[in-house]
Amino acid sequence: MRKIIEQYIQEEKIPGARLYVIGENGKIFDETIGHRALYPRKLPMTQDTIFDLASLTKVIVTTPLILQLVDDREITFKDKVSYFIPEFSEGDKSRISVEHLLTHTSGLPAHRAYFKYLNSKKEVVQAVIKEPLVYSPGEKMVYSDIGFILLGHLIEQITGTSLQQLAKKKLFIPLGMAETSFSPEVSKDCVAATEAGKSGIVHDENAEAMGGAAGHAGLFSSMEDVVAWTTMWNNDGVFNRQEIISSTLIQKIVKEKREGRGMGWEVDNLGYGHTGFTGTSIRFEKNWTAVLLTNRIHAGRDTPILEMRKKLYEEIRASLM
Repeated sequence: MRKIIEQYIQEEKIPGARLYVIGENGKIFDETIGHRALYPRKLPMTQDTIFDLASLTKVIVTTPLILQLVDDREITFKDKVSYFIPEFSEGDKSRISVEHLLTHTSGLPAHRAYFKYLNSKKEVVQAVIKEPLVYSPGEKMVYSDIGFILLGHLIEQITGTSLQQLAKKKLFIPLGMAETSFSPEVSKDCVAATEAGKSGIVHDENAEAMGGAAGHAGLFSSMEDVVAWTTMWNNDGVFNRQEIISSTLIQKIVKEKREGRGMGWEVDNLGYGHTGFTGTSIRFEKNWTAVLLTNRIHAGRDTPILEMRKKLYEEIRASLM
């Protein structure tokens, strides 16, 4: 695994990486390799490096907060979004449920460049609410950032609390995730640089236009904090004897899938996981969990991160057979 990562660094396909693998009896691999920034000056990747998690926000914050609302009987998966957001009821939108958004089957498009003409969270949310559907709800799966922006807004509408405050209260504090936030609360030098040398500013342009916090992207975290989160997830929602999410719901969302998508997660025959555009990923399989944090976007948008992940996962499987 170390050689695979070092090869991609030597070929200048990624600047650096942190890989953490947990087996049935605890940690089996933890390596920090390469650099967190190459320019404007070189900075080494360290164990306390903070990463822009990108779309891991969807599964570390947005999906768990929805599950907690289901546990608290504030909502159900079958509830129509328009019940909570009346403006979101035009035409077929009135048929869209919470489950449709979680499984990327709502009919909303994958992406829109709102950041090019909108400058606030309120404006982006209103644009999402007015966004025309590209197909009928439930017709097919199209991975949609827009759907998760709407889920983030839905959570705020139901709770009357901002996504940042709610995530801190309901997830980060109970899980001891002191280095996790939507706006990094550390020196920018501690944050892995992304495209064009950005450091400490969210890479996702729509999330930046929304003030840095959204249901689809914006979260920054360390390896230790992400591993704490996976520990809770692997322990059926319990952390330090406190139930964060009910085990029933965790089992439900990873078992029910549509065209490769569970609720929030990408599911296949070997396991499930999620990725982030910046180069981050979480992968769960039968007897191991892997968290890979990189800032591959610092080396350019066309770096072969999917190829590298595949090689690493194959190596993990082979080593644990």
